[in-house]
Amino acid sequence: MEELRYSGNWEILGKEYFGNLIINDKKGIIRLILHNRDNLNSLFSNKDIPSKINFIKGNLIPYGVMSLLNATVISRNTNISYSTKTIELNIEYCINCDFKDYNNVKFSKMVFHLSNTLAWSGLNGISTDYQKHGSFILKHKFKKAITYSIDNNTTISFVPYFHENTNIYAHEEIIIKQFVKIQITSRTNQDLYFYIEILNKIKTLIEMSIAKNVDIREIIGYKRDYYRVFANRRMYNEIKIYSKDSYKETYEEPRINDMLFDLPSTINNKVPLFQNWFLKYELLKPILNLYNSSIIYEKMPVETIFLNIVQALETYHSRFICNKKEDYKRRVQDDILKDVPEEFKKSHYEYLFDKTQQDKNTNYIILKSRLNDLMLANFDIIFFNMSNKAFPYDFVEKVVDTRHYFTHYSKSKENKIFKGKELLFAIEILRIVLSYYLLKEIGFEKEFVEKKIREMQTTLSYAWDLYKLEDN
Repeated sequence: MEELRYSGNWEILGKEYFGNLIINDKKGIIRLILHNRDNLNSLFSNKDIPSKINFIKGNLIPYGVMSLLNATVISRNTNISYSTKTIELNIEYCINCDFKDYNNVKFSKMVFHLSNTLAWSGLNGISTDYQKHGSFILKHKFKKAITYSIDNNTTISFVPYFHENTNIYAHEEIIIKQFVKIQITSRTNQDLYFYIEILNKIKTLIEMSIAKNVDIREIIGYKRDYYRVFANRRMYNEIKIYSKDSYKETYEEPRINDMLFDLPSTINNKVPLFQNWFLKYELLKPILNLYNSSIIYEKMPVETIFLNIVQALETYHSRFICNKKEDYKRRVQDDILKDVPEEFKKSHYEYLFDKTQQDKNTNYIILKSRLNDLMLANFDIIFFNMSNKAFPYDFVEKVVDTRHYFTHYSKSKENKIFKGKELLFAIEILRIVLSYYLLKEIGFEKEFVEKKIREMQTTLSYAWDLYKLEDN
């Protein structure tokens, strides 16, 4: 979007000030610059314009109204030579609509256009039918929207859209666009942040699945009392909303085979996956932030990615499995090793509850114990561990040494850690382990989870074999 500029009078805490609004939502910039030449001593004081303002209404010149939410003062400047004083505010959301005050900013529905969602949604309507002599027919068929109820009050719909040039055959260049919008509807009017919070949970779910960043490209709001009548039908007016979130011009859509799961795979499931996701989201949030960090921050150092994925697994174990030493000891004896033959039980126990963990001065669950527990996975699955060994204890030992080397540098551990490409393989193994548990927590059935992990591990083990061949 080209940069937009509006001039007008802006009402702040009962007073009006003249100023300019600058919007560039592609770059995530919404700035309000107020200026005046009167009464320089008192104008724009902290009392008149505090550092934080939750609502500003603007009457634009020549006409129109803008409502600004959550403004933060970023500079106050005085130019003595020109007898002017300016103040610059950073705006979180700018709404092209007239509202009475902050508490009155309510919507019945919001529609979001996100990047990187078409392939994941499975709502691609375009197909090709190849004919003889190299020709083909391009077809498009609208697919039905996919709708979920997350509670008795709120529904989420994934709605396909399709656009083409008008008079398409008269153009040398034909542009066809298709995309998906996420529509969130509430039975009762809700504020903007109600919808943003729901959207962020959906964004996190998609990012986790496709391993790519998802940006907000457009936000449209609707009000029940803001409509026009055409042919005896109510046509609800779109309310354009600009946000501080930036986005790119183009995106590379994820490949279906690279996704952890897609939207269609959530449909025929015994567990209501979206409801389950929203129910567990707050508990999963710190784990997901660590898991997705390497996606969102593209230039993150590999050491930081490794530390984040290890911490994500440690956090998962403490939140979803156990977080007290005595509970872990019971878990090892009564759950993990319950069905293990007696001749093997002792050796497993020595890894799962080693001397450090047994020490009376150690009153917490150590990292090695947590990772051994997670990678053993109750003997339900064998995770690839860069060796032919069935059990991951040596791999976990090296992961722990690497983590301690990065966080508590010790020259003595330098020869015991993952380096170079092996560190990258270790990260992918740990990511697969965490993916296994996240898929289970969301509620995917056992067959789906195990199939997906097998596919991921087959790809990784093949790459490992090639690496070892080249290394030799």
